[in-house]
Amino acid sequence: RLEWPYLWATLDNFKLGPQFIKLIKVLYANPSAIVYTGNTCSSLFPILRGTRQGCPLSPLLFALSLEPPAQKIRQHPSVLPILVKGTEHRISLYADDILLYIGDTGSSLTHLLSVFDLFGS
Repeated sequence: RLEWPYLWATLDNFKLGPQFIKLIKVLYANPSAIVYTGNTCSSLFPILRGTRQGCPLSPLLFALSLEPPAQKIRQHPSVLPILVKGTEHRISLYADDILLYIGDTGSSLTHLLSVFDLFGS
């Protein structure tokens, strides 16, 4: 789940500029939703996290939000990669999917979980 304060900080860390970040915040100001199931409709409820469904910027914002933990995983010396034709692989990102390649599960998993803990709080 993507918390907005983390998203704003990530955009700032990528030096996207205060005006751009302010525009994104305007797009995310006070969103709400209704859920329809069959003939039943829920009450209006606030959306407090995540990217906006249908927004053309959402895939880019999501990808930017995944890049800091992905960089930590790529650079972590204790997360051992797998080798494929002489190339190290630790992580692949595509849309909202993450694929992790762990060379030594026993030693890498603890360090990998520490990266998730760091970004999951």
